[in-house]
Amino acid sequence: MKKHLIILFLISILSLLFAKRIYADIIHEQYKWLSKFSDDELRQMGNLHLFETNEPDSALFYYYFVINRLIDKPDRTEREHKNLIASYNNVGYVYMFYFYDYGKALDCLVKTQELINNDYTPLLLNLGCITCFYAQCFPSDENFRLANDYFTRSFFASVKEENWYFTYLSFANLWISGFNDEIFEMNDSILHAFEELPVRKDDPDYRASLSLYRAVRFIQNKDYDEALAEFRKQLAIGSTTDTPERDYCQTLYLMNEVFYKQNELDSLFYYTMQIDSIADANDLKDFKKDVCESLFRYYSAKGDVAKANAYELSYFKKRDSLLMQHNLNGVRSNYLMHNLKQVNLQVEDLEQKRRMQNIIITITLMGIVITTLLLFFLYKKNNRLRQSNRMLYQKNLDLLKEEDDRRKRLSEESSITEKPKYLGSSMDEETKVFLREKIEENMNNIDEIC
Repeated sequence: MKKHLIILFLISILSLLFAKRIYADIIHEQYKWLSKFSDDELRQMGNLHLFETNEPDSALFYYYFVINRLIDKPDRTEREHKNLIASYNNVGYVYMFYFYDYGKALDCLVKTQELINNDYTPLLLNLGCITCFYAQCFPSDENFRLANDYFTRSFFASVKEENWYFTYLSFANLWISGFNDEIFEMNDSILHAFEELPVRKDDPDYRASLSLYRAVRFIQNKDYDEALAEFRKQLAIGSTTDTPERDYCQTLYLMNEVFYKQNELDSLFYYTMQIDSIADANDLKDFKKDVCESLFRYYSAKGDVAKANAYELSYFKKRDSLLMQHNLNGVRSNYLMHNLKQVNLQVEDLEQKRRMQNIIITITLMGIVITTLLLFFLYKKNNRLRQSNRMLYQKNLDLLKEEDDRRKRLSEESSITEKPKYLGSSMDEETKVFLREKIEENMNNIDEIC
């Protein structure tokens, strides 16, 4: 018996080793096969497995293949860098919406954030969703504003890029948490910006977003029946996103917010059951939590304390399940640690800028002081020069006047004492004649003159 057990054990070990070898060979062959494809093709294959065949595990395999190929490549091209960013972001998306592992999701999203230096809309949407989950578990103005900020940035970045699909998706996500005065206040600029968007009547996403916009405006004006009519239009239009069931549940959830405001408890219960059915069929764990919260509110309003307490307890259990089993509790700390690093870098950058600004200000002030002193001394010198010039000018005028007076005086004296020319000559007449003749002779002699 013991001998048989030993033989069986050895056979099991050999079978395990053989199976492991076969598995390694299969993986090696698969790796060689995948190496023939480009990064774009591998990502497309991952998207196909995720959105067409609903195989998130296979999708992760393709996304990670791209990441492992590019992560340590030192000379990545711009296209390869974009593929690495998209793959990390897609992995975060899969972990968040298919496996509800928020810790791994955030880790991938943070790595995505470290690879980019601008607003990348898919990343902003995912960060908004993951922080919104946290805010729903731990409601606070800070948490909701953090999530809202991501969706707002995503909205405006999408409008700037004219990426209307992400524009409408960002707008829809702004109302995940329902409707209250704080949310209306935070999204006031978005509502005005939506009014300026181009009209695209042939686009179902635009028409669905327009219905949502109108519903929001009606809720602001407390016109709840009109708001519900717009929500029903939105349901009839449907969703073109990758998760239509989730979008359908979200619209029903917003309708329940209106029913609760109207105290329409029967309608609240009816649509909550619809959400519950869709969440069960599609394993939407976060909406299962929301169902318990809605039923707690329903039975509390009905006055059924026992059932209200039971659903409140169920809500906390499902929330804690997300917190404990899927690392949602670590999301906040991980996120804050990452943000702390980012803030430190920003602080260092700001300090550097501040030092440079101080240097520039100091140099500018010194330049102003030096220039002022130079201008002051130049002014004084010019002032002295102007005074000297005025004095010199006046002196010259005086001299000229004195000279003019002297000439006048001499002229007057000359006119009084002047005598005829040669009046006092002692030369006799014969000598004068002789000299005149000699002069005329010489003047007439050309050779003499030359």
